[in-house]
Amino acid sequence: MNIYPITYSDLDEWLEMSLDLWPEESREEMHGFLESFIEGKKYHNFIARNGQGEAMGFINLSIRSDYVEGSSGSPVVFIEGIYTVPAYRKQEVARNLIQAGEEWGRDQGCTEMASDAYADNTASRAFHVRAGFTEAPPIVVFVKKIL
Repeated sequence: MNIYPITYSDLDEWLEMSLDLWPEESREEMHGFLESFIEGKKYHNFIARNGQGEAMGFINLSIRSDYVEGSSGSPVVFIEGIYTVPAYRKQEVARNLIQAGEEWGRDQGCTEMASDAYADNTASRAFHVRAGFTEAPPIVVFVKKIL
């Protein structure tokens, strides 16, 4: 398995994997979102490929300088998205992607990595624990329309 920074040549495969991870997004919106991740200075993305060059998964990262719940400092490298193609799950693809993200984060001056998942996404929560993350105390988010 090889881990590479994502470039425009990876966009089509990255798009397909992203739509599998976030099926509620439209193809056009996701394409624009991913292009902004390639172009953005605070973002970095990696793709995992097998020996035949097939995409196995990806990780989208950002640097967050604002407070990240549960962190003890700033900046923090944040996992915006991580995905493994179903055929490659349980083969340490995500673990290798996280390690690449940790190295990138350290190079950016980060001492912590963070991520999030919906409270009811038990599979994602279990994955994060297996990957060495600890859950921060839960918070409740409030939204109010101000029209």
